[in-house]
Amino acid sequence: MTYVIIHALAPIFVIMLLGFWAGKAKMVDNKNVSLLNIFVMDFALPATLFSATVQTPWSGIVAQSPLVLVLTGAMWITYAAIYFLATRVFKRSPQDAAVLTLTVALPNYAALGLPILGSVLGEGASTSLSVAVSIACGSVLMTPFCLLILEREKALAAGENSGSTLAMLPVLMWRSVKKPIVWGPLLGVVLSAIGIKMPDLLLASIKPLGLAATAAALFLTGVILSARKLQLNALIATSTIVKLLV
Repeated sequence: MTYVIIHALAPIFVIMLLGFWAGKAKMVDNKNVSLLNIFVMDFALPATLFSATVQTPWSGIVAQSPLVLVLTGAMWITYAAIYFLATRVFKRSPQDAAVLTLTVALPNYAALGLPILGSVLGEGASTSLSVAVSIACGSVLMTPFCLLILEREKALAAGENSGSTLAMLPVLMWRSVKKPIVWGPLLGVVLSAIGIKMPDLLLASIKPLGLAATAAALFLTGVILSARKLQLNALIATSTIVKLLV
């Protein structure tokens, strides 16, 4: 069992360390990772998740309903608990608390979820489908709520009436849905639901993007980490423990 775990996780840490080293050695500009981020989040991962969802029968997608309920409940409970601790116990501003809470409650499904699940459970349509469902639950529900808090606090700081900020929620949700990492798998779900099959030529054409997604996402994570300075305090330690447990 130990060997199986090490065998599954070793490639993940090796590729992340390569990205970290590349950033520290200035082989890659770790202050400006927009190009890598665009490739991973707008092309490689959406291609992988679209391919998985569009090739999954509608019955298989419906079978993911329990996963949706569990993920949604776990993320919202975690969000509420960490936000309360950050604002009431550690006296952080609502803006800082909102961003921190989103970081804790919303796992990094894209960059780490797919590689880890693929290593442990095996790469396949079911693994990618689970990641696609997870990303949709977080991006469509939690990210807009975090942005709503930020917009409310921004309006309060400017002395404006924040009573209309709830009206922005549909706009913020639409902004999240428009991202390829979200609408890619959602488009696959819609096409699967109405019974449209994608041509094999199209799926074969985007397959190389999908094959590059895992390594590129891990490398990007390492590069991003190389630009960060480690700071540890009580709030960060608590948040880290909660994130690992949940």
